[in-house]
Order: sequence, then C-alpha cells, then structure tokens
Amino acid sequence: MTAGLTVVGRINRLVADLGAMMRYFQTGRYVADPQRQSEVFGPVPTAKQAVGRLLRDAGLTPEPAG
Repeated sequence: MTAGLTVVGRINRLVADLGAMMRYFQTGRYVADPQRQSEVFGPVPTAKQAVGRLLRDAGLTPEPAG
C-alpha cells in the first residue's frame, strides 16, 4: 500500500500526505494517548456515531430529531 501511495502521490498531493503519514506511523514513534485525546476533543464517538455523523455531513441521511 505504501508503494502505491508513493506512486499516486507524485500526481496527487493529498495522496502524498497520506503516504507520509503512513510511513511515520510505521516508524513506531507515534504513540496515541486516549486519555489526553478525550481531554482535548471530548469523548470518543462509537463507530456507529462516527458513521452516522459522516453520512449526515454528506447529506445522505436526515438530521436527528430533537
């Protein structure tokens, strides 16, 4: 996948950025701190909540009532 991102990244900047991010993750230097993330960004949404928000933001489902 990284090789494919490198090739496509030569013509698409967003793909190049994605490839750079993946290469960084592979170095092992990235360490997530879920406690700190929840302090900064609030509670982590469930997968169902995240997908629901993505679909609503894309205009593919109605806004929730209430």
